[in-house]
Amino acid sequence: MTLHECFGLVARSQQMTVEQLLQRTKRKRIVRPRQAAMLLANENGYSLEEIAEVCDVDPSTVWWGIGRARSYRRAVLRSMRVNGLDPVEFHSTRKMK
Repeated sequence: MTLHECFGLVARSQQMTVEQLLQRTKRKRIVRPRQAAMLLANENGYSLEEIAEVCDVDPSTVWWGIGRARSYRRAVLRSMRVNGLDPVEFHSTRKMK
């Protein structure tokens, strides 16, 4: 899964565009899905720096966002099911060591 596909999948699950997902705002409706997309991208092998470049933020912001997204992963998966998307795509495709 490409980095842009990670953000696109989460954006679709929240019925928004990728552009909306990447807005520089602190509104919970935007922030939580953006953090979930950061987590998905990281779990698919993308570095903090690569994700930060797409989001136009500092890598430490990505690190923090990934940590927050882990705390509400179940809510995101439930939301994806409600919106008719396959939550299996949200899980990592990277093989664990």
